[in-house]
Amino acid sequence: MFQFERVVCVSLARRQDRWQKFLDQLPSDWPFEPVELFNAVDGKKSPAPDWWRAGNGAWGCLKSHLNILEECLQHGIESCLFLEDDAVCCDDFSNRVGKFLGSLPDDWGMIYLGGQHLWGKRNPPIQVNPDVYIPYNVNRTHAFAVRGKPMMRALYKHLNAFQGWQKAQHIDHHLGRLHQRRENPIYCPNEWLIGQDEGRSDISWKELKLRFFPPADNYPAVDNDFVCVMGLHRSGSSCLAMMLHKLGVHMGNRLVGYEGRHGGGGEAHGLAQICEQAMPFPQREIKGWQGKLQARLLGWIRDRQNEANDQGTLAGGKYPHLAAMGELLETTLQGRMKVIHASRPLSESIESLVKREPNIKREKIAKLQEFLWESKNAFLSQTNAPVLNVEYRDVLKEPERAVKAIIRFLDINPSQDQIDAAIKHPKPAYRTVAAQAETGR
Repeated sequence: MFQFERVVCVSLARRQDRWQKFLDQLPSDWPFEPVELFNAVDGKKSPAPDWWRAGNGAWGCLKSHLNILEECLQHGIESCLFLEDDAVCCDDFSNRVGKFLGSLPDDWGMIYLGGQHLWGKRNPPIQVNPDVYIPYNVNRTHAFAVRGKPMMRALYKHLNAFQGWQKAQHIDHHLGRLHQRRENPIYCPNEWLIGQDEGRSDISWKELKLRFFPPADNYPAVDNDFVCVMGLHRSGSSCLAMMLHKLGVHMGNRLVGYEGRHGGGGEAHGLAQICEQAMPFPQREIKGWQGKLQARLLGWIRDRQNEANDQGTLAGGKYPHLAAMGELLETTLQGRMKVIHASRPLSESIESLVKREPNIKREKIAKLQEFLWESKNAFLSQTNAPVLNVEYRDVLKEPERAVKAIIRFLDINPSQDQIDAAIKHPKPAYRTVAAQAETGR
């Protein structure tokens, strides 16, 4: 089992009763290093500055956690488990925490053993495996851990960026905004392993009951499909994405792309940013931790699904990199994905991209397209998601037929004006290209 270099419990010196109760409730088979008492900053003795609006108790809580982080950074401590004196372990804690730690991705930088999911109905936690989730926003600071200098530095800088604090918010609210950025490897168990004890809070002054907050799987994903337009660069995926857009599928709030001069590229700016940051064109390797990409993709998708649900339609997305992310998307969306495959011969897609990118070596372009081609085909050969295969040449020759197939596949009911706009989207210039390809000219 992973061992934290330091295990600290924050408790006020004047509350020896709480410290003693905390020790009495620790499991007899406590699996980590002995818990070290950290005398909390007392907000009554060290009052908050004038700009602070959340009370002296909350100020003392923030300063206490900052002091611990600072000590770890100054003395080269690489991992620390933070506890507060109202932390209460679940039954069979040692076995359950061991299973959770053993199931964590290798890249983890921060974990919550106890907490409360905020905004969970609209932004459900993302399941990584049966024991591990990526949270959207965790409230509470009674049981979390930090590992590695990069994560500690990111946390320390975030908490010290006082201009980002909002009125009357506590440390846990501010940390929640860090989680929402999806920039760091932060995980939690499905069921919380550490709850909060009953008693009077030294921050809110309320009498509280013993609390274990709802688990991650208490927040089901949005119950509508996401339409993934999957195809290489220059495969006709932009044309299909714009046809979907004109049929009323919500493809994003700011559509961009190389084909903008022909009516739009069908690529949402936010999705393009996520994909390019993960795998900058023309690279063929995904950068950074996989959990970050998974979290950011699903965060973007869920926002679009919620918007689409409000509009009474489906959400969709298109970007060539998705051809290399099919398995990740299918795992993340848990059966709520439909794929529209933009099919065009590999050689044609390569030649078209070479013409578009004259400053990039042909060999590099060919390798990128071959990588996307192989990744896409591997995914399509084993996916359980429904797939509609659409040949680019057929779209250009018979757009009405393609539109009807898309409507049947997605089971949508667009207006006649929307259908007409989708049929008219492939421009004459595109159809000329298709005719030349057929005659070999």
